[in-house]
Amino acid sequence: GGRAIAVLGDMAELGELSRFEHERVGREAVRLGVAALVACGLRMRDAAEAARQQAEADRPQVPVRVLHFEQPARAAAPVRELLLAGDVVLVKGSRSMAMERVLEAIGAQAEADVTVQDR
Repeated sequence: GGRAIAVLGDMAELGELSRFEHERVGREAVRLGVAALVACGLRMRDAAEAARQQAEADRPQVPVRVLHFEQPARAAAPVRELLLAGDVVLVKGSRSMAMERVLEAIGAQAEADVTVQDR
C-alpha cells in the first residue's frame, strides 16, 4: 500500500551510451509509477531531467518528486524526509557511488517504520 521511491546512482562504464541510458532510466522510473526519483551523481542529472520531462508529459495530474544530488551522502536526509510507513525504496547504483551510505541513513532513521533489505 506504500509508494515506490527510487534512489539511483550513476551507472558507470557505459561509454558513449551513458547519456542515453541515464535518460532512459529516468523516463522508465516515471513510466513505472514512482512517487519519487532521487538521482545521485553527475551522470544521473540526465536521468533527473528526463524524469521531469516524462512526468510533465505522462502524469501532469500526479506529482512525481524528482531530486538530484551530485553526492549520494547529500541525498540521505531528503530521502528520510520523503519516507512514509509502508513505502518501498529501491537503492541502486554503480559500486563506485557507494549507495550504501543512503541505505544506512534510511535504516538508522526509520527503525520502526521501514524495513531495509540489502540484496
